[in-house]
This record gives sequence, structure tokens and C-alpha cells, in this order.
Amino acid sequence: MGFATSIKTDDLTEIAKRINIKVSEQLGTWTLEEAMSDIEDDEMCIAKTENGSIILVGNEFPILETKLRPLSENGNKVLRFMYGETSMVFLFEYQEDSKVLRLKSVENYEVNAEKGKAFDIEYSGIEIDEVIMNLMQQVSGDDIETLEPDHKVVRFRYLGKIETTENSLTTNTETQTKQQTTSKSWWKFW
Repeated sequence: MGFATSIKTDDLTEIAKRINIKVSEQLGTWTLEEAMSDIEDDEMCIAKTENGSIILVGNEFPILETKLRPLSENGNKVLRFMYGETSMVFLFEYQEDSKVLRLKSVENYEVNAEKGKAFDIEYSGIEIDEVIMNLMQQVSGDDIETLEPDHKVVRFRYLGKIETTENSLTTNTETQTKQQTTSKSWWKFW
């Protein structure tokens, strides 16, 4: 599972800032094959592709809860995917210009959720796993099946979400208001 973006980078910290998550410093490099078979629950791996990046995530990454919309701004595209051949669970969410254009979830060949207009590729008779690979290729220029097994990926550790709370915003506003009310009006100085 993971996401693909049309933002071309192998620096996950750049992506992390946009989606409000914390990641460790780079842990090292792997091959794509190693990343797909050995990724730990708290790890993330990024592969720079022809026209973007593919990010694979471990089980602790909140793939459905993370807001990926900032990755689809300014003409960029993003694809969130879950690809489970063994579990027969597949999901994709395709976003472009900050809008979800298509969401589809399939479990054991049964559609669980669908949103947006179906893409033409979905009517071509191919299975959802091939649809996901096709969309990944449209977004990033490659997919995890067209990249060579020895393609370089960079490893990071997922450290959690960056919390933006209402309290911190309220506190800043209250402080500014107090400063404004406690300062003397300009006409009282004379």
C-alpha cells in the first residue's frame, strides 16, 4: 500500500511537509524488491520514477486517514492505493488539482465503495489490480511492476502525524488580542 504522486523526488521529507507527517532522517537505500518484501510496519520507502514518485508504506501508516490533497495541488496528481493480491483487497483514490476524481474499493471481487465517474480503463475488461497499475503509471510515469527489481528506493521511518490543534490557534489569537488591548492608544501618549 502507498501512494504515487507526480512530484518527482526521492526526498520523503519534502512530501511529508506537504501532508503534515513526521519522518526520520534517511535510514538508507534498498532495492524495490527488498522494499516490497521487507518493509517494516513503521517504515516508508520512496522511489523516484520517470515523472514522479511512488511511496510504499508499512502497516502503521494511516493510509486512509492521511490527507493527500496537498500533493495534488497546482496541476499535480496523486494516487492512493492498497494492493493486496493475497488478501484480495484493492483500493484506489485518484486526485487531480485538489479534487477526488475517482475512488473505488474492491474486496474479493466485490465492490465495497465507489465515488466519481468510472475511468475508461475500468470498462476495458481488466481487473482492478491492473487498473491501479495503469493509474500509477499515469501519475508517476512508472508503476511497481514496470520498475526494475533493483530500482533504488530510499527508506525512512514514519514518526506520526504533525498535530495542528485548535488550541494552538486560539492561544495565538488570544495573545495577539491581549497585546493589542493592553497597548495604549496613540492619542493617550500625549
